[in-house]
Amino acid sequence: MARMIDVARKAGVSIATVSNYLTGKKHVGLEKQRLIQKVIEECGYEVNIAARCLKSNRTYNIGVAIPEISSVYFTQIFNGLRDAADDTDYTFSFVSTNFDFAKEKQAISQFKRSRVDGILLNSCCEMKNKREWAKKLVSGGNGGKSFPVLSLEYNMDSNYVSALYLDNVSISREIAEYLLEKGCKDILYISAKQSTIVGHERLKGYKEALAAAHIPIRKEYIFEGNLSSFSGYKAVCDAFERGIIFDAVMAVNDQSAIGALKALHEKKIKVPDEVMLTGCDNIFPGTLVSPQITTVNIPAYTLGLEGFKLLQQMIEEPDMKPVQKKIVHSFIERQSTNKNCESEWNLARW
Repeated sequence: MARMIDVARKAGVSIATVSNYLTGKKHVGLEKQRLIQKVIEECGYEVNIAARCLKSNRTYNIGVAIPEISSVYFTQIFNGLRDAADDTDYTFSFVSTNFDFAKEKQAISQFKRSRVDGILLNSCCEMKNKREWAKKLVSGGNGGKSFPVLSLEYNMDSNYVSALYLDNVSISREIAEYLLEKGCKDILYISAKQSTIVGHERLKGYKEALAAAHIPIRKEYIFEGNLSSFSGYKAVCDAFERGIIFDAVMAVNDQSAIGALKALHEKKIKVPDEVMLTGCDNIFPGTLVSPQITTVNIPAYTLGLEGFKLLQQMIEEPDMKPVQKKIVHSFIERQSTNKNCESEWNLARW
């Protein structure tokens, strides 16, 4: 069986260069990478992962806890993680928490017991508990150091947990301001669970926009959902049953917006002529319905791609201080608010 020293000799490089190529710890030039890989394939060299784990005190496994594995949105994050890890020896252990904080806590405990090297987390923690939870997340690292945990989407607590986060307040405020500029005044809002971070932050943005426009915030215009299409459908149906008059529906995400659109169609309401509709996330089904849904692009693939890279850096540098990096979003106007927009399909990552 070929050894690393055999690969190094045949490739005419040092053992350290072969090791750096295999681990990714240090940069290896493209020409040498190709040469080393060619020799590895010719020699049939295989990395002894077990021995390497013992030597490095690592498992080369990363725990990933997200609310819903089957979601189109989270699939994009998976794709980013997968692509970023392709040239490494890291594997992933996925857990779907189903938006249940008890399951999230159980998953984190399980990850730490199985000695994963780090954790990527999209938390369903309630807003009031996020600081306390942030402290617990990073406890139990080697030598009393912080355990490597990266929060995706939410800035949980900058003193403890690193984050690739979205400015959810600004996202929601921008959408509401857009609808107000289009002349809408009676905006029905379909929220996420308001006690959660995303629910709290996006509702805050909606309220800020209305307050700045001197439009009263009416509780009867705010419907709490659970990010599903059915909750969007039910919210609009309930609004009609209560006799609420509205000229726009602002849904917390595209899935809720798609459900809301179905309800509007059933009531023979013309979108956008009678009621305008917006979502958020920019998942591809929003381009398949008619009219296509105005939304905000959340670069979920980038969250996964950059998330893995940042967590890997945190694992490699255990003394690294917590960092917070904001992910840039962008507004996409479509036919559900402007019928003159051209149709487009967004199936690149389906």
